[in-house]
Parts: sequence; structure tokens; C-alpha cells
Amino acid sequence: MISLTKTKVLQIITSSEMGGAQHHLYLLVQGLHKMNYDVTVICGPGGPLIDDLQEISIRVIPVSSLVRPIRPLKDLMAIHAIFKILRHGKYDIVHVHSTKAGVVGRIAAWLAKVKAIVFTAHGFVFSDTTLSSLKRNVYIVAERLMAGISDRIIAVSYYDRDIALKSKIFTDEKIKVIQNGINPDRLLTVPLRRSLRKKVYVGTVTRLVSEKGLDSLIEAVVLVSKQRPDTEFVIIGDGYLRDNLEQKVQDLNLDGYIKFYGYRKDIISVLASLDIFIMSSVKEGLPLALLEAMAAGLPIIATSVGGIPEVLGAERGIIVPPAEPVRLAEAIIRLIDDTALRLEYAKKARQYVVENHNCLNAVNKVDELYKELLFTCKSE
Repeated sequence: MISLTKTKVLQIITSSEMGGAQHHLYLLVQGLHKMNYDVTVICGPGGPLIDDLQEISIRVIPVSSLVRPIRPLKDLMAIHAIFKILRHGKYDIVHVHSTKAGVVGRIAAWLAKVKAIVFTAHGFVFSDTTLSSLKRNVYIVAERLMAGISDRIIAVSYYDRDIALKSKIFTDEKIKVIQNGINPDRLLTVPLRRSLRKKVYVGTVTRLVSEKGLDSLIEAVVLVSKQRPDTEFVIIGDGYLRDNLEQKVQDLNLDGYIKFYGYRKDIISVLASLDIFIMSSVKEGLPLALLEAMAAGLPIIATSVGGIPEVLGAERGIIVPPAEPVRLAEAIIRLIDDTALRLEYAKKARQYVVENHNCLNAVNKVDELYKELLFTCKSE
């Protein structure tokens, strides 16, 4: 007999400002909503994710005390608020995303004795090479403690899985790799650009935060602007560093070369306007912005961090070390000058994403994981 009762799932993410983790959650929730799941999302207030989810009939509960920085009092308030929601809602599964929500959400779910607790690591904080040894060790200890109250941990890349196992965060049985996926069909309408316009447009779609390495990108523009002055750089996205980055652009007299456009929902037209896509991050999981740029048929330059080399590879784009603006500038100039190479990278990148990174596959794998966990709970 088929059960008519929907499985109740609470998804928790720290910020409602749009970024890769939020985009991932949106696609996941959209897919689960079409299956036998009753999905609710908890997040911090004020960001566009809330409206986007409500537009597809997803229940959203903003929690004002859920903030990205470590704030002991607010963090305790967030745990208490989520605990009350869990006790009232009687959820079967709690699925948390990002570091802060991963901590407060798992503690609240453990206290509420939820059947299954799942954590998706969108890149582990301790993998950031700019951290001091002390901070790195603190984050590792915290992840080990949280792993003890998690039923399953999802890594979005094999890099994240391997670094977590090496750091003895959890055992191999507890972690599952489910690489990020996108909806590639809507991006296949972007035509491959076989020649450059008189002005070359190089861009990135990203959050304006420290781990995205935008200081290095701006420093690379200094070098590119001197050798290829008919190049304009486009930065799409928002974040707490926007004012600082805009000031740096002014200080370096790059106003005519770099434009900031803030958060944009029309990602297809944004990517269609670019000739080359850049990802300058110093820390990543498996960025959806990269997958979308690949599906849009853009030649790509990205840094060798997180899961990026797993999907881009040397044959589908140019990979450079993080925080090395000279190497980044050299790669940009190389792609500007080589039409055949741009087209080769674009074709191979698009084909790879279409064949390997459809979000429907990722949603189906999460569905299988949920069913496995609930079956285990019933058997115990």
C-alpha cells in the first residue's frame, strides 16, 4: 500500500543572501517538493532566497538570530528558536547547509531527537589555506564533535571528502559524495562565441566575500589593462566586501575597466554577455556558478581549489593557483589571444556538465539517502 503521508524535511541554511550554497538549496528543495516531501526552510532574514522559495510555494521561516559571524548569545538564541520549531513541527529529517547552520542546526536537531540529521558541507572552513594553525585546529575539533551527532554528511566534491577523512572528521561510512548539479537546459540556449567583439568582456558571478579571492582578480586586471586595454571586467554579485572592493578599484584607477552590477537573477543574459568567465576563489566546495558558466559554453579560468579541478580539468579550461594575480593575468591574455583554444574549452566544458551535472541526478541521490536513513530508523 502506498503511503499518502509526506516525509517532513527541515532544511536550514545560515544566510538568505544568494550564493552557491543558497542556489544549491533552492534546486534541491524545488526537486524534493515535486516528490513525496513536505519541505520547510529556515534561514537568516532579508535576502532574496526567501522570495525565490516562496514563489515556488515553499514554506520559509526566517530566524533573525541565525547569523554568519560567531556570536555566542545569538547562536544560543538560534539553537533555541530552531529547537522550538522542531518540537512543534515534528520533522522526520533535518538537513543543514553551511558551517554556522551546520553547528546550530545539528545541535537543535539532536536536542529535539529528530530521526535523521544530514549535513551538506559546501567546502570545509578548515580547508582555507589562509587560516592560522590555531583556527584551523579549532574548526577541525568542532567538525569532529558535530560529526558525532550527524547521521550522514554529504560532500559536494571528492576533494572535501578526502580532506575530511585525512583530518579524521568522520569515518568513510558516514560520508557520501553527491556532486552539485544545475539545470543545464536553460543555459544551452547561450550560443558559443566563435569570435570576440571589439571590446572583450571578462566576468565572474560570485559573492563578494574574502574566500572568493577578488583582490587577486583586481590586481590581475591592473596587468591585463596595460596589455589588452579593450577589455572590460564585470563582477556580478553582492557581499560585505563590495564597498572595499569598489574603493580598491578607484584607488587603482580601474573604474574604466571594472564594473560592479550587484546581484542579478537573469543569469542567462548575464552569461550570454560575457566572452570569458573567471573564478578567482581561495576556498570552494563545488561552485554552481562554475557549472553554469560551463553549461553556457564560456571559456573558463579558475583556481585550483576545492572541487574545481574535478570538473574543469586541464582539457576543459585553464586552472591557475589561487592568490597569484600574475598567473591569472597571463591566463586571461592567453584566452583573449587564442580563438581556437577558447572554442575548444567551451565545447568540452559544456558537454561535460550536460553529461555529468544535472541537478535531477543530485536530487535523486539525496532522495535515496533520505529513504535509507528513515528505513534504518524504523529498523532500530
